[in-house]
Amino acid sequence: MFGTDDNFELRVSKINHILSQDATIAFYIAFMLFNWTIKRVILASSKTPSIILKENLKKMIDPPSLKSLWKKELSDNYDAPSISKILTHWELIKKAYIINEKLELGQCSHCASDITEVVNAIIYTCEELNEFCRRNRIQIYDKIPSKNFRYVKVI
Repeated sequence: MFGTDDNFELRVSKINHILSQDATIAFYIAFMLFNWTIKRVILASSKTPSIILKENLKKMIDPPSLKSLWKKELSDNYDAPSISKILTHWELIKKAYIINEKLELGQCSHCASDITEVVNAIIYTCEELNEFCRRNRIQIYDKIPSKNFRYVKVI
């Protein structure tokens, strides 16, 4: 997989190397890279306390939940464009979620033709997210400080 010190280019080269050998494994690794990247972008840029945000990130299981969390944490707070406007391959990312679900259920016997296209779209999407981070000075490869806010429990 990836080492903690691996930069983005090294991760992409590992995925491309695996893609030439086994497309399904490359898909899983690329999908994991996408999930890691999108969650790090949200964690690094959100003002929501880390404990609440991590619970919200666990609920991010499909494109609509991803889109609504992005809107809540980035679009509403920072006037960032919606995720479907930032990512040029949004339709293929939605397809990646469908392929992932089918692979988990063992129902993806005809997905092999789509996997290479989706893996390449995921890699390009991660590049777009990295560029979004550079433009907005969001650092996702460093340790993200936790946001601890005190809450008063109302009885």
